[in-house]
Amino acid sequence: QMCIRDRCMGTLCSKDANNSPKPENRKMGNTTSDEEPSGPDATQSQPQPRVFVLSEQDQEAAVQCHAILSSIQSESQLTRDGFHSYFQLPEAVEHGIWRVYAAQDKALSSDHFVQLVTDCCGRRMQWLHMIYRQTLPELQGGSAEDELMTRDALIQIFQDELSVAILGREELTGDGVELSGPNSGQRIATNLASTFPEQGTSIDAWVPWVHTHLPDLGKLLSGWVLGKVRSCERNFKQELAAAAEEQLDDHEEGTLSQQELAAFMPLTDGESNILDPEALWGLGTIWPKQQQSAMKRLYSTDSDGCNLIMMARAIDGYRGPTLVLVRDEDNRIFGGFAQKPWRDGGDFLPDPASFLFRLDGKLAMFAAAGGAQQNHLILATYGQTKGIGFGGTTRRPRLWVDSNLRDGYWRHECKSYEPDTSEVYLNDKIKIRCVEVWGCGGKAAEEAHSRHLRSADIEIQRRRKVNKQMMFGGINSDWRKNPDRWLLGLMGKANASDYLDDETRQQMG
Repeated sequence: QMCIRDRCMGTLCSKDANNSPKPENRKMGNTTSDEEPSGPDATQSQPQPRVFVLSEQDQEAAVQCHAILSSIQSESQLTRDGFHSYFQLPEAVEHGIWRVYAAQDKALSSDHFVQLVTDCCGRRMQWLHMIYRQTLPELQGGSAEDELMTRDALIQIFQDELSVAILGREELTGDGVELSGPNSGQRIATNLASTFPEQGTSIDAWVPWVHTHLPDLGKLLSGWVLGKVRSCERNFKQELAAAAEEQLDDHEEGTLSQQELAAFMPLTDGESNILDPEALWGLGTIWPKQQQSAMKRLYSTDSDGCNLIMMARAIDGYRGPTLVLVRDEDNRIFGGFAQKPWRDGGDFLPDPASFLFRLDGKLAMFAAAGGAQQNHLILATYGQTKGIGFGGTTRRPRLWVDSNLRDGYWRHECKSYEPDTSEVYLNDKIKIRCVEVWGCGGKAAEEAHSRHLRSADIEIQRRRKVNKQMMFGGINSDWRKNPDRWLLGLMGKANASDYLDDETRQQMG
């Protein structure tokens, strides 16, 4: 007879007198995992299961974690309440774990717990299939007899990883997720699952499909479980110290590292009225893998006003990547990522690492085309056409936010970025509800930006002390780059003398 876990994973196990499953004893040796493609022997009548073995250190950590959590409740085995309070896993995951590993015992033995950690981390894709294809129908009031993984189950995996990401962010930052954008309503998760076979897949088809389309699926859940196991002893000591009103020197870290989270869901420093957690997660799916610094909000029209001059000042001197987010009146979200710093000059800057994206409808990214035209970034606070944008030409930009920060354009194609073949935007012109600019360069870029702003403030103070002839650009200075222009920008008069000739401006002094 095969237990539930073995029927799904393809591994025989022995039974004790009470018919509760016990994992087989596996020899320590070379480790493999489901990260490698299945070999030709996988379809033989008596397959030899590939074996993944935790490192000795992680095995000891798992045994110790089980002992600690069991002892808290004065039990020899780990109860569901104890497991739930410590691991805080989503309902579907916990339900599946208890159905598969606890079986009739209603509790996890040490061997079963170690096997759970081994399967979760070493055979991640098979483990996901085993957990979700059975538990989701049961939670929805159906039967778990179907052997196929469904599209609904895949969407549930996305949602569960999102909830784990939020927990991990809260541990790292100490704060909740300050993302109050429009509710995505599983739109992004549904879009990512749209290529999954509608009729469902068996375990044999599931693994290669995930390898091809979603190779990182389940990594956050596995990382959370292993992170909790590794930090259990440290957390237990901290709880004891807190109860005794003592303080440990040990520095508390999050269960998930910033690197693990950044690859799934970019960290944010500041509130967003454009992104909700699911939209931020969608952004993480197209985010450059090397981009691991937390995003810091530099400007928002909701809190800083609709003033192009002040937006330009907020990003001027920021020596790092930036993200421009736009939300229109229909709650559609789109924007662009700039790898190079912005420069206020009215001319396009080349930035081959930049890209455009949409986070609604069909989630999509449009990379730089790499052709002869390198019109990627443009910022203009003076001249005939003022605004900020990506791609196209000055007469017909691809993504454009006008100087009032309320009107703009999103066009389907240009020579600088890949085309948008969808028909989400039937009208090129958009009415903007909110614009946000986020800095993605980390501490070094923020410090350089702060130094630049301090220098600009010092220059403003210096110019306040000179004679009137030096104001409004002076005789030998460029008014368009004068810090006084930022002050007048607050009053909406920054561009009043942009087109005055030198003689007129001198007379004004």
